[in-house]
Amino acid sequence: PTEKQQEEKQQLGEDGFAEAAANSSFFTLHSSLFIVSLHRNCMNMHETKPISDYKQGLRSKILDKAIHDFRERGIRSVRMDDVPTELEISKRTLYEIFENKEQFLSETVQKYYENRRQNMEVQIEHCKNVMEIVIVFLRKKIDEIHNTNPQFYADLTHYPQLADYLQTQKERIRKESSDFFERGKKEGYFRQETS
Repeated sequence: PTEKQQEEKQQLGEDGFAEAAANSSFFTLHSSLFIVSLHRNCMNMHETKPISDYKQGLRSKILDKAIHDFRERGIRSVRMDDVPTELEISKRTLYEIFENKEQFLSETVQKYYENRRQNMEVQIEHCKNVMEIVIVFLRKKIDEIHNTNPQFYADLTHYPQLADYLQTQKERIRKESSDFFERGKKEGYFRQETS
């Protein structure tokens, strides 16, 4: 025993020292097991492989197909089982990529709105003024209306899990519209009282 242990032994007596030593060993053992367990868990976390490039590509194809089907027939008319059948993949593969229907629907709608936004940004990139942007916007809107079943928009209101995302999109569009009108006023195309 070390000098410190000798001192503790005198203070605690033989029985007290034995009990303290046992508790200390017990604590040390559990601490060591905890650290080993934590280390293993950390190692497992690092071993977790990110989604493969193949599955990322497949996820994108699935979402594109779902967007097409939703726009063509409406959301409620498309069953989750329809998508893998048309893409010639298994249902199991679909559920490995998307945990459930809510996640599938949410990601599909988000990708739809993101695609619309990116497409519009690319098309207006070379517009010289707000009037050119108005023309591009109207052409895109007419094309969208022509190629989208009205049931798609009606069905969006039946999914409460999309409400927050759709509200965020409305607020973003409202802000961008306000900025657009301000730009139009500065360029002299819109009257000052326009909002």
